[in-house]
Amino acid sequence: MTNTDYIRRRLLERAGIPTWDGDFSDIKRRIMSRLIPFVVLMYNRLVFGHMRYGPLDGQRQGKPIHDHAESIRARLDLWEQDGNDEHLVDIANLAFCEYIEGCHPKKHFSAADDSTHVKPTS
Repeated sequence: MTNTDYIRRRLLERAGIPTWDGDFSDIKRRIMSRLIPFVVLMYNRLVFGHMRYGPLDGQRQGKPIHDHAESIRARLDLWEQDGNDEHLVDIANLAFCEYIEGCHPKKHFSAADDSTHVKPTS
């Protein structure tokens, strides 16, 4: 470890920002072990959504336009009321549907670190 690395690590620790010295494969393995069951739930519901609403392919072809953002808000309200994680799966699927078929006038993808992060509750 260089002096710069040491100083950086100490500053990050003082700021309460976690540091990582390990192998990223361990992180990936831990995340995937939790992600896969969630994605399977999403996938199953997307299959039924395909049968109910038609293909999710970005082509309108007479399909009605859905307000995915409002549906996300409504399901978040439901989740806050009853804590049913199924609503979180629905929110993820609705976000995916908006990503594929969204019609926001400024729709685009531009990766950026805007310093907006999840804040701790305590």
